[in-house]
Amino acid sequence: TLSLSHNRINQYETNVNNKNLRYLDLSYNGLMKLTITNMTNLQILNVQNNLLTSENINGLIPNQLKELILDFNSIRIFNKNLITPNNSLETLSLQSNDFLLNNSNAF
Repeated sequence: TLSLSHNRINQYETNVNNKNLRYLDLSYNGLMKLTITNMTNLQILNVQNNLLTSENINGLIPNQLKELILDFNSIRIFNKNLITPNNSLETLSLQSNDFLLNNSNAF
């Protein structure tokens, strides 16, 4: 578990090979960019209450991730192609984002 919530972080990039990290909490920051690679056992990613947009979450969902919390961001479009067919995602929370209702590729 790594909690970096409430820290005014606006960018988080890692390519560190961290096989032990299962829970990463980056909530309540000012994240506008997020890049996560080589976290092969990450199961829960909490990035609620940030400034992430539809473009910033492209490629965010690793195959092994089980829970993704994207509440209270600036996401307007969520394309179903962001979730790969072999993805393990069980819970996706997108509360209080300003979605466009005419997105035919959502789900």
